[in-house]
Amino acid sequence: MLQHAADPDLAELLSYLLLLVASALVIVQTVKRLHDTGLSGWWWWLLIVPWAGNAFGIGIPLVDGTSGANRFGPDPKRRPGVSPPEVVDVAMGAAEI
Repeated sequence: MLQHAADPDLAELLSYLLLLVASALVIVQTVKRLHDTGLSGWWWWLLIVPWAGNAFGIGIPLVDGTSGANRFGPDPKRRPGVSPPEVVDVAMGAAEI
C-alpha cells in the first residue's frame, strides 16, 4: 500500500492559514482603496453582504479617487495643479501645516 506523503490535517491547516493571509491582504488593499476615495475603511464590511458586496467589490475599483489630499493623506497620483500639503517634522512626529 502507498502511504501519503503529507499529513492531510497539516495540508488542511496550511490551506486555512493561506486563506487567512490572503483574506487579510485583500482587506488591507480594500481599505487603502476606500481611503483613496475619501471613504472610511469600515465600508469593507459591505463586501460580505450578498449581492450588495458583489456590486461594491466590482464598483470600488472603477471609482476615481479624490483629487488632491484627503483626510487619509496625499493624492497618490500626484495630479498636476494640486499641491500636496507641507509636512514639518516636530519633536512628537510629523504635522501638516
